[in-house]
Amino acid sequence: GERMRSQADRLLHHFQQGKVPTLRGAMIDFGVASLTRRVADLRERGHNIQKNMKRNPVTGQRYAEYYLAD
Repeated sequence: GERMRSQADRLLHHFQQGKVPTLRGAMIDFGVASLTRRVADLRERGHNIQKNMKRNPVTGQRYAEYYLAD
């Protein structure tokens, strides 16, 4: 719906500024419950959103870091 589009638009603007959103930041800053869903929405709209898998050095937990590729 329109709300999802505006979340995706705000997320895209964040990417375009060269920022890398975190799941926690996306929830707090944009009200996005599913960062992966909004990234999928942006990809469906033709944006080249890529991800790097990272590992937290303290906990060892893996997580995805998304970015807008050229």
